[in-house]
Amino acid sequence: MVGYAYSESEPYIEIDPNQTDKEYFLTCTHELFHLLLPDLSERNIIRIEKTFGQALWKSVKRLKKKWRVKTKRKRK
Repeated sequence: MVGYAYSESEPYIEIDPNQTDKEYFLTCTHELFHLLLPDLSERNIIRIEKTFGQALWKSVKRLKKKWRVKTKRKRK
């Protein structure tokens, strides 16, 4: 198990940090959908995670490249 959603008075999720960035992101997406749509089956949550999570991950990855801070090289 790499993630778990708790739907108590203040919902929260726990995610195993020992994952790649992409795996961590997709696990967060998966667990958040458990909180948002608690009546859906695991199979349907996985389906949503794959569609929504993969599409959003591509956008995030693209933005990370765009926002990357450019450092000035020192001239010798």
